[in-house]
Amino acid sequence: MKTSLKLSMLVIAAVCMAAAWAPAGTPDRIPSDGPAVQYGGSPVKAVVDTVTLMGPGGAFPYRGDFETAAALPGGDGQLTDGWTSQDMTAPDNHWHVAAFNNPGTGNGAWCGDAALPACQNDVAGGYGNDWQDILEFRKSVPGDATVRVRAKLRFDTEPGYDFVTLQRRTAAAPQFEPVAGGQGLSWDGQGDVTVDYTFNYTAVQRLGGTDIAVAFVFDSDGAWSDEGCEWPTAGAATVDNLVVTVTSGAATTFSEDFDDGVIGPDWQAVPNLGVGDYARVWRDLCDFDPCGANTSNQVAFIDLYPDLWMVPPPPSGCGMVNNTGGALGEGYHLENYVRSPAMTLPGGDVDGLTLAFDVYVHELLIANDSPGMFYVWDVRSTAGGDINQAPWVGRNFVYYGGPVFRRSQNQVGDLLVPGATQVQVRLGVTELGWQFGYGEGTNGTSAPYFDNVRVQAYPSAGPRMVITEAHLANDGFPASGTVDLANLGTNSVRFDMASNISARIHQRNDPGDSVVITVSPRDGASLDPPVMHWTLAVRNPLFDPYRTLPSNPITGRVTRYANGDIIENRWNFDLPDTGMLFPGDVLHYYFSATDHRAGDARTSIAPADLTGYGDVRTTLWPLAYTVRCLPSVSSASGSQPMLLFWNDQGSRGADDEWLMVFQVMRQTAGVDFDVFTTRAPSLGVGNGLGGRATVAQLAGYTDLMYTAGDQGAYTLSNGDFNGDPSQDLQLLNGWLALGSRDMLLCGEDLALGLYTSGTVARTFLESTMGVQCVDGDVRDNIGGQVAPTIVDVAGNPVFLTARNGCSTAAARLPTTSMPSCRCRVPKRWRCSRMPAGSQRRTRTRRRCSIRRGRAA
Repeated sequence: MKTSLKLSMLVIAAVCMAAAWAPAGTPDRIPSDGPAVQYGGSPVKAVVDTVTLMGPGGAFPYRGDFETAAALPGGDGQLTDGWTSQDMTAPDNHWHVAAFNNPGTGNGAWCGDAALPACQNDVAGGYGNDWQDILEFRKSVPGDATVRVRAKLRFDTEPGYDFVTLQRRTAAAPQFEPVAGGQGLSWDGQGDVTVDYTFNYTAVQRLGGTDIAVAFVFDSDGAWSDEGCEWPTAGAATVDNLVVTVTSGAATTFSEDFDDGVIGPDWQAVPNLGVGDYARVWRDLCDFDPCGANTSNQVAFIDLYPDLWMVPPPPSGCGMVNNTGGALGEGYHLENYVRSPAMTLPGGDVDGLTLAFDVYVHELLIANDSPGMFYVWDVRSTAGGDINQAPWVGRNFVYYGGPVFRRSQNQVGDLLVPGATQVQVRLGVTELGWQFGYGEGTNGTSAPYFDNVRVQAYPSAGPRMVITEAHLANDGFPASGTVDLANLGTNSVRFDMASNISARIHQRNDPGDSVVITVSPRDGASLDPPVMHWTLAVRNPLFDPYRTLPSNPITGRVTRYANGDIIENRWNFDLPDTGMLFPGDVLHYYFSATDHRAGDARTSIAPADLTGYGDVRTTLWPLAYTVRCLPSVSSASGSQPMLLFWNDQGSRGADDEWLMVFQVMRQTAGVDFDVFTTRAPSLGVGNGLGGRATVAQLAGYTDLMYTAGDQGAYTLSNGDFNGDPSQDLQLLNGWLALGSRDMLLCGEDLALGLYTSGTVARTFLESTMGVQCVDGDVRDNIGGQVAPTIVDVAGNPVFLTARNGCSTAAARLPTTSMPSCRCRVPKRWRCSRMPAGSQRRTRTRRRCSIRRGRAA
């Protein structure tokens, strides 16, 4: 290795530390700990007349700072200025009598909503997100009993996510016994069945000591339904010709065909109770953000009921968002929103909209510890109709991270209906850790809080382009799983989406074959098919004899649902999976779209700035629109860089610093080192190094450097399909087993993430990395201090000063000194000064234990 790399290790160690101190940047629901989408823009600067609809201080038509409320503690905390709240766990029950889509004759009991608009070729009506509806039969019996249920059932749901079940309640499971491991049936997808199932009750299993209770239950998740037209159906289910025979000593039969137009008397659509509506306005709330504070009025969802709370609310304590099921108890999960008043839009050509708000977030997403309390936002609009009947739409993400105050800024014009006259926004909290495989943790916090909501309308400068980074292409290795130097033409690298498109229940990591973006024209405009421009910023001549290039640009194709219906405004693009991209290539690409309205043609591009396009020497071109094909083999004998830098923090803000260090040290990517970047790493979509490479393909690297930056979850993954299916740890263990390998690992929450991610991850942390995780937050060990004084340790001199890591004057930590790291490492390595930095050298099995100054 070149001598200059010795110094580069020192500089890179500083980058590790700087990333750790850097403040955080400004999902079906997908969890994200930061901004999850990017937006296109016009290459021509346009004059835009912006109208502020909602803002702080009472200077705008609608108010979003909550300052007129009588805040808790002391006041009643009730929302004002037209804001309202809703407990989404207590919606209407949608089972009702209808003849629609009946598998029998005449009327049946239909679980659906006829008011949902038609989705292209689908008829009007269907089901929505987050439904949980119960059609129940309940009777008292003297002792042991059997309950035979016969019926005709037609179901139509999103497979793998939304389910119709036949379940029972028992004394041990009053809110329904799970079908798995218990009694009952479950259906998803589409079909007709003749139901004939018998439940068996013992006397002690009777609900309340007296009753049998069986029910048809429909449960949908937070996305993909008729509500947003992502999954059009004919409603969740229709059931007819119900016959129930209860035998407890004597046999009694109850029949229901619903032809009298009502449900009952034996069956009932059970009113939905809720976990609770905790939305109130508070002031002087606790926070643990070292760089910011807000003592003014904010909306929070802190538990107010003494018989339920785990931490008393202010002023006695910081309070906590309820994570134990609230009024419903164990097994139920909070989903609580505040809704703005309906706001009148300016009209005319004003079809763009931004939604911005302050949010304090404190959810670390630790398995079997934190509950997974995510903050969410949505909008809905109408073009003259009743806005209360309009569906809520968003980006299908839920957000975690912190503890930190963020300013969330979102372009949402593409989410409005054409010709919208009114818009409404909602902000809220939803408990989803259990659904994402993180368990039922109860170590909660008082977050989230919301404040300073601003909504602005403006004329769109061109087509609205929205890009989810996880739907763009990821860096990759040859699809064959090897690097075949004897047959160079077999080393094609696929142009694949970063995201795994398989449902969790399929237990597969299957990257999407195309990249996908959303493009919507201005109101009243027609849209030309968007195109994708590409260029090989680096073209490896070794593979040119085997290379065939496609046309440029590539025209986008409409995207369709599984049933063939077109997904509105969704476009997909692909490049050849064989014969185009090979190891050592670097691809740059961007999108452009043009719409036309009354002779006015406008073009938008993504990314909005093309500086650096096609120039691999600069760091100005966004990583999100770059594909690196690895390893960078430069000869048929297998010459390649010996060092692989794995950027597992993606485009989160510190990637430039790492690459700049290499550049300063005159190290060239693709020559002296290779770079592999995980797109949108905080989403956990299976695209880490373990999801894209094999041990055989890493065999040419003797050194590996890794950073997770400030990422709080989904760092090094263990292949858990309930979380991130990338088999990172298995890959690294296999690579280290090759022998003579060096590895540097950096990450603010890397140690904690591994410690709480199961046996495989903890073994890697403690045995492979040689790190003992003491606590995820040093403040727990220094009396809760947020501004500690660092005391020098004798023989461990201070040689670097860090000013808090806060980028604003509001920083609350004093200037602190970071002591040097003292440890025994091979001569060519230098130890990271970052607390979560770890090095491993397999040649001598020497590990670095990091010594630091102690807090006073």
